[in-house]
Amino acid sequence: MTTMMLALCLLQPPTLSAEKQAAIAEVLKPWRTEDGPGGVVAIYHNGEIVMQEGLGLADLEQGTRLTPESRIDIGSITKQFVVASIVRLELEGKLSQEDSIRKHIPELPEWMEAIKLHHLIHHTSGLRDYLNMNLMSNGGDLNHTPDPDELIEMMKKQRETNFPIGAAAMYCNTGYALLAEVVKRTEKTDLTTATRHLVWEPLGMKDSLYDASAELLVKQRANSYVRNGQGFLAMRLRASIVGDGGMLTTTGDMAKWSRFLATPTEAERPWHEAMLKPSPRPFGPGMRYAGGLFLDKLGTATRIQHGGDWSGFHAMFTVFPETGWSVFTAGNDGTQLSKQMNDKIARILLDLPEPAAPVASAGSQDWNPLTPEILAAYAGRFVLKPIELPIEFTVEDGKLFALPQGQPKVELTRTGEREFSYAPVQAKFTFEAIAEGKSPAVVLDQGGAKLRGPRGEAFAATAEQRAAWVGEFWSEELEYAIVVTEKDGALLVKINGHDWGAGTLGNAKQLSVGGFLTITPQGEGATWPAIRVDAGGRASRLLFTRR
Repeated sequence: MTTMMLALCLLQPPTLSAEKQAAIAEVLKPWRTEDGPGGVVAIYHNGEIVMQEGLGLADLEQGTRLTPESRIDIGSITKQFVVASIVRLELEGKLSQEDSIRKHIPELPEWMEAIKLHHLIHHTSGLRDYLNMNLMSNGGDLNHTPDPDELIEMMKKQRETNFPIGAAAMYCNTGYALLAEVVKRTEKTDLTTATRHLVWEPLGMKDSLYDASAELLVKQRANSYVRNGQGFLAMRLRASIVGDGGMLTTTGDMAKWSRFLATPTEAERPWHEAMLKPSPRPFGPGMRYAGGLFLDKLGTATRIQHGGDWSGFHAMFTVFPETGWSVFTAGNDGTQLSKQMNDKIARILLDLPEPAAPVASAGSQDWNPLTPEILAAYAGRFVLKPIELPIEFTVEDGKLFALPQGQPKVELTRTGEREFSYAPVQAKFTFEAIAEGKSPAVVLDQGGAKLRGPRGEAFAATAEQRAAWVGEFWSEELEYAIVVTEKDGALLVKINGHDWGAGTLGNAKQLSVGGFLTITPQGEGATWPAIRVDAGGRASRLLFTRR
């Protein structure tokens, strides 16, 4: 009897100390609301639920609260489940990651023969991101996204990639949309049915599905919202393509998935090992990409992780295989709080210190007072390199505001001696030390990338330099035109019939539009014979020829 009781005790998940419970409760405070959106949170140990909770409302109109049973959109966390399906099919002998994508989608152009399934899994195919191309063609409007058939037609017309196949790594939703198509065609059914058979049912996940249709009715669905001047705006965007995103799940189902990643059974080990096999190419400093999963560290702790963002939903899922802990946070509040909370909760669980503050440890009382003179030294126009994005910083009523070109003006919060942040998009601006009454440059730290922007006045183009851009340019790949006209010294850009407003010349050979598009000329002459467009970094080298 004693031996049996000991075994039962060993199987029980650990409990959290009162101190850690209080610390976690403090992290979750922003979601504790009676009349606004929030999120769901779960903590697992070797797949066992240690804590789970819903905070805030799932539906503001109905007053329905979020609960652990709420089905919430997890965005790009979806990708790991597509790879899980691909690996299961490979283990069943129905495909290989060495297969060309054209073996499964033969209507793609012949030059894509060199793209293997593993290129799509690891983001090394070089394919342009269909979401970026879609934004460019729709005037920045996300209300219409292509369906799977339209995606295939788009890919059939492509002639180039962002970079040579396999030569680099760049996050690409197109690859995962195509992998989802491979799963559907191999199993001859829709993605929900295929994934349920291949992944969810074997792991005991009973509540997950893909939100593959705007007409789909889902019990216990969580809706998403963003703040506006009057309160909250409902986000009702549903993507027509799933696989790169679009999965709805619960904290209970994610417990089953965390168990698989943290403590696979002997029978699951080939599946598990294939999922966690990293790309040979680093994805970033100290980071590699595996089967829809980033492999990195949080402090000193080895971490498996992926986040997700879609239409007001923001989620984060992390597994710490050395300790068995996992954390799942998913918000419907239109902010990045879920990711910040996930990081903070993990540090509490693992007894990891918070990252070193950029200022003296004593806190904000050690910062120099923010005088009108200091604020004035930060005001002005800065241009982020190499993307040539101008940002205008202004001072109003003793507060600092940032206005990136083509984006809304936002109020910044002081978070350091010379540091100001905008929490909803996790953007941090650090101004360089003031010299001769002005800060010479600012550094934007966002999404793991740091971009320095020196202070500079707008480029003053001559009439001849502006005239070189004026005209109509046609893309054979995209089958629409970019039209550039000049009015009162401004270059106005229209793409596929949509007005993008006035572009900004960073120099004679670089036109930035809407904070999203960078256009450079090809060739020489009084007027440019052709142009290439970079749409948000993930869809580049798009060729348009003057006609």
